[in-house]
Amino acid sequence: MAFEPKMYKAAQPKPLPVILMLDGSRSMSSKGKIESLNEAVQKMIHTFSQQTQRGMEIWVAIIVFKENSAYVHTEYTPVQKLEAKGFEPLTANGRTPMGGALKLAKEMIEDKSKTPSRAYRPAAVLVSDGAPTDEWQQPMEAFMEGRSAKCQRFVMPIGPEADQSKSLQLFLGDEYIENRYYAREAQDIALAFNEITMSISQRAVSKDPNAILQKQAQTSAATPTEPKQEQNELLPDDVSMPF
Repeated sequence: MAFEPKMYKAAQPKPLPVILMLDGSRSMSSKGKIESLNEAVQKMIHTFSQQTQRGMEIWVAIIVFKENSAYVHTEYTPVQKLEAKGFEPLTANGRTPMGGALKLAKEMIEDKSKTPSRAYRPAAVLVSDGAPTDEWQQPMEAFMEGRSAKCQRFVMPIGPEADQSKSLQLFLGDEYIENRYYAREAQDIALAFNEITMSISQRAVSKDPNAILQKQAQTSAATPTEPKQEQNELLPDDVSMPF
């Protein structure tokens, strides 16, 4: 039988989805916070675009919560395409409807046409400089059930009000308590966001992108310990997220 190229399709790379939930409320317009966040997101996209792990690609989606609602700023996009297209900077205005962002993120993850079963474990990043102004408890509880509960979760509180926010603490839970990166001021946003970028990048190039590389508690401030790979009951090396 003659070889027919049309009968064969190249294997599609498996996506590692990253969902950014970003605060665009009025308070983010002060002291350069929204500008610093825009720069940090652009750097994350550029860093992710340099990842060349065979058979895997990072997808980035961005959800913004501001004014009286949350909206999808960027649908899932392979990061190389997003880098080529360019990131549209955020502006800041209005309130902090974080619950709406959690609802949109969950819908995105639960929808198998958007987050396919072959995908690796998604990473969900929640960034805010204050407390939610909408009803957030129910969306938070819902996020901790179903497919979305399997996400690797990060938070970046900006400033003292967000640092005390119950919503951000609950988003991490006990499982991801180490994944809190505090930015006291706008000038700290770049470093904190870069730590999140590096953690996800480390997963992307690991032998098993489904496994979570967690930081161990440090025995002293001067002696950091190496991250250890969490035992993952889900996943042989070539198996995607069990959605």
